[in-house]
Amino acid sequence: MRLLDNLRIIISFLVALSCFSLVVSDVFAAKTDLVILKNGNNITGEVKALELGKLRYSTDDIGTINIEWDEIAGVESKAQFEVELRDARLYFGSLGMSEQEGMLAVVGETGTEEVPLAEVVLITPIKNQVLARFDGSVSLGFNYTKANQIFQLNLGADSFYRGRKYGGSARLNVVNTGQESQEITKKNDLTFNLHRFFSRRWDVTTVLGFEQNSELGLDLRVLLGGGFSRDLILTNLNNLRAGAGILVNREWPSGAEATNNLEGLLGVNYRIYRYDDPETDITTQLMIYPGISDFGRIRINFESKVKWEIYKDFFINLTFYDNFDNRPATAGAAKNDLGVTFGIGWSY
Repeated sequence: MRLLDNLRIIISFLVALSCFSLVVSDVFAAKTDLVILKNGNNITGEVKALELGKLRYSTDDIGTINIEWDEIAGVESKAQFEVELRDARLYFGSLGMSEQEGMLAVVGETGTEEVPLAEVVLITPIKNQVLARFDGSVSLGFNYTKANQIFQLNLGADSFYRGRKYGGSARLNVVNTGQESQEITKKNDLTFNLHRFFSRRWDVTTVLGFEQNSELGLDLRVLLGGGFSRDLILTNLNNLRAGAGILVNREWPSGAEATNNLEGLLGVNYRIYRYDDPETDITTQLMIYPGISDFGRIRINFESKVKWEIYKDFFINLTFYDNFDNRPATAGAAKNDLGVTFGIGWSY
């Protein structure tokens, strides 16, 4: 559909633009930050972020490296960061060396706070240039079976923005499956989220989504709504996040008139990370949409993705998905659409 095609072009342009801005910033930015390791070595570079127990650090000589947080004795950077501790306390400021062993100095506008290095679980840059605040990844996969002439193309792209009080994300998933002399089956999703962050790991989120699923008899679904979410678990190895909200949507079923619906939203997302070679990132998400105006209808979207790093920022991924609708938009359509996709991607 034209609307979905135009939105794909827009998100692809935004991803490409943010990638270009990051490449430019990496080339011209002065790398003057300092990391001191527990073995006594000093490394000059640029602090990118701390997440899931690893400090992402850019250097001139050996490129971007990941340093295990428990191997670091001190960090110094004049840039501005959000520092979050295990107990959800937040600090904002530059990073400095502490005279006390095992401590990190956060230099803010109102003074310096010293926090235990072992309690730090997130360090997020608050950059001056808006485009430099984007991170994300792109992956592509293609499968073909000659015996029955079946092909599958899958494309995934996501981009994340983080400011001090606000954040946003865009996510695109495309899975097209076809067979000779048969119509292509399409499963396409595009979602935008805008977050307003509060203390103690709470945030309020606004959601805008577009969905298409031929297997479930859905030409297009447009969702708009909002809710709240909170990190229930946040450590250097895993993250459990849950939320709830309410959405309105308009559905265009295949061969039927469009309908308007009001539904709830219950969601949980769990991410676990392992440093073993290869580095592994597992993300599992469950979204439940109980019908309100169409009481008794329930939709469930489940996805589990495993990413293995193969070289620096390049990875391979394996994704299992299952979309369920006990009352499909089109009468007689399947209630379940599930599958497995494989892709090769790049994180930026």
